[in-house]
Amino acid sequence: SDINITFIEPYEIKSYVEGDCFSSHNDTIVSPDYSVERKVNVTVQLCEDDEYEGGDLLIGNHKCPREFGTAIFFPAHVIHSVTKVTRGTRYSLIGHAWGPYNP
Repeated sequence: SDINITFIEPYEIKSYVEGDCFSSHNDTIVSPDYSVERKVNVTVQLCEDDEYEGGDLLIGNHKCPREFGTAIFFPAHVIHSVTKVTRGTRYSLIGHAWGPYNP
């Protein structure tokens, strides 16, 4: 199906240090006037796989690739999480694309 994207939030560089995690959630947000909603997320891996342990991006039950430069796009309504970092620091670039609200 087609996804109509009308704007993209400013990108953010996210770091997870030892002990950090992000529990299961989705990124669905609808504007107060119900005109637009978050449609698509992107996460880009900004460090090498061996620079940290843990810190896996899970989309549903799928463990995502960790190679430097890997970009993962997924619908904002999909449940995802980041497992606890047990060594090092995980860096990623995250972004969110918005489009017309479609209930």
